[in-house]
Amino acid sequence: MVRVAFILLLTLFTLHANGQALAPAAAPTAAAPAAAPQPIKLGDITVTGTLRLRGYAWDWFQPASGNNEYQYSGNFLRVNLAESRQSWQWNAELAIPFLLGMPLGATGTGPQQGALGLGSNYVTANNGKQNTAMIFPRQLYVQFDRIAGEKAHLKVGRFTFLDGSELAPKNATLATLKRDRVTQRLLGDFGFSDIGRSFDGAHLSYSPSSSDNITVIGAVPTRGVFQVDGWGWNKAGFGYAAYTRDWGKGRHAADTRVFTIEYDDWRHILKTDNRPLAVRRPDTANILINTFGGHTLHAVETGTGTVNVMFWGAVQTGRWGVQIQRAGAIDAEAGFQPKILSALRPWLRG
Repeated sequence: MVRVAFILLLTLFTLHANGQALAPAAAPTAAAPAAAPQPIKLGDITVTGTLRLRGYAWDWFQPASGNNEYQYSGNFLRVNLAESRQSWQWNAELAIPFLLGMPLGATGTGPQQGALGLGSNYVTANNGKQNTAMIFPRQLYVQFDRIAGEKAHLKVGRFTFLDGSELAPKNATLATLKRDRVTQRLLGDFGFSDIGRSFDGAHLSYSPSSSDNITVIGAVPTRGVFQVDGWGWNKAGFGYAAYTRDWGKGRHAADTRVFTIEYDDWRHILKTDNRPLAVRRPDTANILINTFGGHTLHAVETGTGTVNVMFWGAVQTGRWGVQIQRAGAIDAEAGFQPKILSALRPWLRG
């Protein structure tokens, strides 16, 4: 049934696209741009919402056993109510994820054991249900705006956050690089999934100028991601602090951040590492990891185009249960945006 519905939706989309392509071209006119949809107002409260409908078709690698070819529907309804006062504001966002026609048997066994596509993750996280839905508050917070002469904002409650998004660069090249290559490398809302994730805690943002930002967060991640029940917690918490500066002069623009994260996990479940199972089972100690890192982005305008480079790195200390944690990562990238073919705007990166 789900496969038939998916094919019908695909057919309707194709017919709609063909109808647009085959329709006779109208005489060129200077049509006015469509007006943006206006939010609903209930007194001083602004009401907005979105409905996202998705159809998936998976064809995973052929396993020795298990269902590797399937279709399902993953959907997300969001309703947001917000009100801004003179010195504070509040936001309440309800989320309703609903999954339909989820696959059975999409977890492989034997040599190809594990999830055969994301359908397996959703089914496992929702107690094997093929059709499931839930309503929960995705955001529910109060924000105080008049702190330190309106330079600081304190958000308390349930909110979303992406590390690296504290300050948007003024340079368009750097803004794109930061959005696509830096933001939410370590902390994020799992926006790729059909449910997502939020944080319960406090978020302080202080901007002494338009080019500087200090952010401090203490929070607990909520459930969600693959599980439609996004109400509770996962018995883990973190603290985050970062300083970001947008700087540069003349043809050179830059964006630099340093940050630290403390992560504490007290779920006391089986840890995933390369130790034998018999050694891992009795290790129920907390995971406590401290991360220190940063990034720097640079763009230089030349006569032939824009040269850009990115460096991101982090090191970790702490404990992985009874083991000592020592780890690190680094990413270095460079790119060039030539001025030729301005209509295509090519960007060579590596």
